[in-house]
Amino acid sequence: MIIIENRNHRLLLNVIYSLIIGIIILFIGMTISFILVKLFPNDPVLAHLPKYYTPEEYKSMRHKLWLDRPLIIQFIKYVNDFFTASWGFAGIYRTRWGWSYIMPIMARTVDLIIFSMILGGSLGYMLGKKAFTYRNTVIHKLIRLFAIIGISIPIFSLGMLGQYFFSFKTGILPPIGYKSPGIGTPEFFTGFRIIDSLITGELYLLTDYLLHLVMPVFCLSIIFLAVFIRQTYSNLENKLRKKTITSNTLTTLGLCGIMFPLFILIEVTFNIRGIVIYLINYIALLDYYITLNLLTIIIMFIVIIVTLSNIIFSILKFRSYETVESKLYIKPLENHEKQEEEIFVTESGLKSIIINKYNEFKRELNSIKNSVGSFKTKSKNYFTNIRSDLKENLKNLVKSSKKNLIKLLKRPYVLIGLFIVILAIILAIFPQIITQYSLNDVQGVYPNSWSPPNSAHPLGTTEFGRDVLGLISWGIRYLIFFGFNTVFLGVLGGLLFGTLASLHRWARKVIIIFMIPLLIIPSMILIMLTEDILGQRSEVMMGMIGLLLIPSFTLVMAKIPLRKGYFKSFIKNLIVYIPLELGFVILLITSLGFLGFGDYSTINLGSEISNGRLHLEEAPWTTFYPGLVLFLLVLGFIFLHYGFKNHFQLERILN
Repeated sequence: MIIIENRNHRLLLNVIYSLIIGIIILFIGMTISFILVKLFPNDPVLAHLPKYYTPEEYKSMRHKLWLDRPLIIQFIKYVNDFFTASWGFAGIYRTRWGWSYIMPIMARTVDLIIFSMILGGSLGYMLGKKAFTYRNTVIHKLIRLFAIIGISIPIFSLGMLGQYFFSFKTGILPPIGYKSPGIGTPEFFTGFRIIDSLITGELYLLTDYLLHLVMPVFCLSIIFLAVFIRQTYSNLENKLRKKTITSNTLTTLGLCGIMFPLFILIEVTFNIRGIVIYLINYIALLDYYITLNLLTIIIMFIVIIVTLSNIIFSILKFRSYETVESKLYIKPLENHEKQEEEIFVTESGLKSIIINKYNEFKRELNSIKNSVGSFKTKSKNYFTNIRSDLKENLKNLVKSSKKNLIKLLKRPYVLIGLFIVILAIILAIFPQIITQYSLNDVQGVYPNSWSPPNSAHPLGTTEFGRDVLGLISWGIRYLIFFGFNTVFLGVLGGLLFGTLASLHRWARKVIIIFMIPLLIIPSMILIMLTEDILGQRSEVMMGMIGLLLIPSFTLVMAKIPLRKGYFKSFIKNLIVYIPLELGFVILLITSLGFLGFGDYSTINLGSEISNGRLHLEEAPWTTFYPGLVLFLLVLGFIFLHYGFKNHFQLERILN
């Protein structure tokens, strides 16, 4: 009975711990947001002054905005203003912001989240479970192939494909917006258009709104379906009981880092005018106050999702404990049958629990002391192991490379992935294999803009008469070189912190805690803020994305114990995860280019797709061909990841 009470007590503690983690994430996120927005290169006072002003007016407005106070006082004022909805004016548009103004905007994003999560999440969970049940069968392989394709699709290309066929060609669905031109807005009750339309009885507004949501929700559901298939299968494969609240927090933050960029891209593609598209607009305009408050709302969304995820995880985990304990249940003695229905802790039982916890704490403390004391020894052994492993592996490499290569090439994913990636690398080194135009030529200005494919331009022309095939060729070069350099930075950081984390589990916990701030604000938004501060240059974006890759590679390296065979495991993990990160980096770079962020002196396929959006109906080739090439390039890297992963997993099982 003590076990039951102790289990319930642990569940309650985990729920409280989940709430505390949520509060900490909110505080860290608000602090990071405040610091980043403070670093904006513009003066927020000027947006609140007339065109001509006096020094006295400037000083008075600066005092009114609390910008002449210490930073800690400004931070407290920001927190208070946010939760009391005293947001002030948008400096650019002079619009009064508050909860009554933001609710309809926020509701549109919430509707997208709810509908796409219900549709994509539920189907993804079911298919992931089905794939795990029918492992190594045709069903499993088909579901996994669908997940790989779904992860590889650039969502903005998928959205524009839907717009072209279902709006411009057939006219079945509206192409953009959240309501038709001339359609009104229901009376404000909740801010949610669906609920307010039902309350007022204006069902035509509800029907019109739902029709506008069909394509955005479908596109999001396809990606979420793929992500949830992968995540569900991974959870079932690795077993829920092996995870902790900390690891679940990291996983959920990682999923949020995937989700919110998708919402940004969908809202921009379909011009939904939800909260994330407003955030992007105000980041581009460097609006101090509205950017800060909208960013905080996004962080609150993430905190709510993480907290609910941790609570659900705790409940599911302890339910799994109940299942195990029910199998190990021993029937109590007959004279204690009545006590079976009671749940209590006796005085001696409580004392034993306290003593056990104290002894456990002492053991942990001694373990930490021993780890610190033997750090030099472990470091020496670490480098000794690497040297010995390197010599041993180099000897065995020649013997086993031919055999392993033949086995690898028999895997369809590896074969197809290698073909795509090697072809892309050749084009990156020699881009003029498929085009006669140089880098300067494809960035020139010519007549015949938006011309269809012809003998001179096999894939047509885009803005300023530029050749689409030439832009694709030089765009591949930029993506390949940028991707490899960025991932190299992430690997270096991951190797450093991952090695430190593998020394002791407490070192791992400390390093993971310090990695969490990099995951709180979605990566795309963090890069945009950094570019506003440091400028839209390739080296800025490369350094920031490389920094954001460090937590991923750190977690990969931290799983490898520092012992003999470390070098072999290290190489295998790099081979498996570098293609995956390269695929995501390419998607991230092109997504930023699609949104108008990045180095304008380079050729970014995302920027080229964005340029063709306004001419999608009459010149679909300007978006279709770059989108197809981008999809195939990412698909090649994802194929390599899964092919290598399956090969090394099978090798480990056989050995």
